[in-house]
Amino acid sequence: ESGARPKLERLLGKLGSPAVRSRPLMMQTLAHILPFLTHGDPALLNTLVDHFMPFLVFATDAPAPSTADRKQDDDDVPAPTAADGEGAAGGEGGAEERMAYLDCLVSVVQRMGQDATALKLRAAFKDRGVVGRLTGALASTLPLGKDKDDPAWSEAVAVDSLPRLLQLLSGMSRGFAPAQREVASAGVLGAVHVLEEMASERQTGSLAEDLLSALTVGNEELREEVEGLRQATVEKKRERAAAQREKMLAEMGLSQGGGALAMHAKALGMDELDLEDEEDGQVCVICHEGYKYKPEEVMGVYVLNKRCSVIAGVGAGSAAGGAAAAGASPGRAGPGGRWERCFVTVTNMTVVHYSCHAQAGRAERGMKVPRQEWEGASLRNQSTRCNNLLPMRSALAPSHMFSEYAERYWATLSHLGRHEGSRFRIVVHDVRLLLRRLASGLSFASDSGGGSALSNVKLLPYLIQMGYYCLGDPSTTVWRQASGGHSGTPSRSSRSASAAGGGGPPE
Repeated sequence: ESGARPKLERLLGKLGSPAVRSRPLMMQTLAHILPFLTHGDPALLNTLVDHFMPFLVFATDAPAPSTADRKQDDDDVPAPTAADGEGAAGGEGGAEERMAYLDCLVSVVQRMGQDATALKLRAAFKDRGVVGRLTGALASTLPLGKDKDDPAWSEAVAVDSLPRLLQLLSGMSRGFAPAQREVASAGVLGAVHVLEEMASERQTGSLAEDLLSALTVGNEELREEVEGLRQATVEKKRERAAAQREKMLAEMGLSQGGGALAMHAKALGMDELDLEDEEDGQVCVICHEGYKYKPEEVMGVYVLNKRCSVIAGVGAGSAAGGAAAAGASPGRAGPGGRWERCFVTVTNMTVVHYSCHAQAGRAERGMKVPRQEWEGASLRNQSTRCNNLLPMRSALAPSHMFSEYAERYWATLSHLGRHEGSRFRIVVHDVRLLLRRLASGLSFASDSGGGSALSNVKLLPYLIQMGYYCLGDPSTTVWRQASGGHSGTPSRSSRSASAAGGGGPPE
């Protein structure tokens, strides 16, 4: 172990160097292997933690970050201006190095699993006071106890260090009860829940949702507390909707404790009118109705489809994966060829009726300043980018309507770029890349600007529905390939393509 420590220190000292900072993939690889290099040894774990400690400086002394605080904290410094020009050369290099170490630490903790070494590293962060320091910084940043509409929230969401705080706490507390209890005891759960309801270009809503999910892993008590917060918010929204409904009814002369409305309903033959019955399950973001009141209406999920390379799959949906796919020769069927390309799908799990989406699109095109279809849809999708609607199959909706909207989904997908191979193969790769991103702890919001891991896990059943639809009749070739042969599985087809370096899609 005496020889391992100097080697680890030497490696850690290189993380902030320009050579490593200019190679994001190298940084991610190092972040993945760093915990394993400690072998779970307490001395090496402390060496790893101590190396990052000087870079974990946040403004925790004041209840809210001020301009003075931001000048002291490089992570909170906005883009340099002329007034900030003192020592720009040296200061800029130091800030870049610190940001590189912080980003590396974020990658380290986000990639930690539930193995023995990972739990020991979480314990080291807890024992060295890192979890407490991060929790204190989060508590001083968020306006605790204030409503979502309070102006203080706009200031809090704009703090530069907030996304990293949420990511670090998520990784350090996932499945580790002592850290979970420390975060919960700081009284920040309510504020983090408010934050997850807010849309932001910096994806703080999705990161807040990830933190709450991490706090509930293996902790039933905290799971119930978080679910209680979310349920209370749902009830509050229902009360506001009921009050608004009552106000509108009063303006129409139909409200007097419900008596006048009941009288009018009886006159219209609606004796069994029940205003208190609420929808269960998915509801449309526009009309707020679901399958209970519109059972034959087909609903879809707003999604963002992005073309990517099958072989450059670890970066699927990311800039690296997209660049690899875009840079390949479209005429060759080897790695990067058309039949080696697929699509990756991410979502914020916002559901809408196809009819409501169409009506909203018509209304937006008729506005004084017209909006494009997906520009308006992104606003309804909690300011999260989207470019397609994935249909959801229900028991009562006619099958021909689902088929119609499924064909529309594939037609929209074809506009993103040509691909070869069956639709079923494309869906299989989509599911594979989604699960791979989930297992690797990579962000789902890097392209869309929103959508947590939990939201994307909820998409899986509907992708499987689409895959089943794409199989078609049991007599088709695609069905026989999927059920009888293994040559069409993603892993083997990809390996065959890599080895052959040519040819067409597997039949």
